[in-house]
Amino acid sequence: MTGIAVVGDLDALVGRRDELLELLAETQARARLEPGCESYAFADVVGEPGHVLICQEWADASALEQHYASATFVQYQQRVGEFLARPSEVRIHHVRQTLRPQDAAPMDPRRAD
Repeated sequence: MTGIAVVGDLDALVGRRDELLELLAETQARARLEPGCESYAFADVVGEPGHVLICQEWADASALEQHYASATFVQYQQRVGEFLARPSEVRIHHVRQTLRPQDAAPMDPRRAD
């Protein structure tokens, strides 16, 4: 089974950032309840005012397709455009394997094998 990672970049219009973040918080809360949603989070990009990054993990392509057909996503799509300075950029990654380090120390990439 292949997991799915979705990364999106959004740039808020000046003065509309808080409204965008409110919409994202609502969408995040609802999406996290959907079957197959492993994680769904967003955050401001440090040093880039109004730039927001969305990161999602879905169990498989079917779960992502169901999300895209959901009322949550449809409502998000209907509202998000009014808050954006430009169209969002989305990248969908098909992930064969995910590694989770077992210790809390900073990860050394040489140990990821």
